[in-house]
Amino acid sequence: MPIRSRVARARPRPASDAGIEPPTSTSLFAYGTLADDRKVAALLERPVAGSGAELVDFERAEAPGFPYPLVVEAAGRRVAGRLYRHLSEDDFARLDAYEGVGEELYYRALGRVVRAGEDTAGGEEAWVYLPTERTLARRRR
Repeated sequence: MPIRSRVARARPRPASDAGIEPPTSTSLFAYGTLADDRKVAALLERPVAGSGAELVDFERAEAPGFPYPLVVEAAGRRVAGRLYRHLSEDDFARLDAYEGVGEELYYRALGRVVRAGEDTAGGEEAWVYLPTERTLARRRR
């Protein structure tokens, strides 16, 4: 069952859906292990510099027995993290592998991001890794 949220509707379609272009962004909002510029630089094998940002209408959550952070939809809440801009397709392929997209732990979707403390009416779109239903099921146990 798909996760129901505003950003889940922007969920990228599999490559098999030929002819359908998913929304694009070259930015990534990171809230967990990828919120460390050094970690991202090591994964991408190049220097990166993120900036402080907040993901709007989400909050951090925990899943017992699942050692990594995740976020879930929560109207009016925000999640602090880092915003990385100007990422390439190769960058996202590396990040997808790191985040377990192929293992169905997370998927990449578009979310609304603002600078820390900025009014929620502004902001920009950025990719964010959200937990799959499989990952969320661990949280409900």
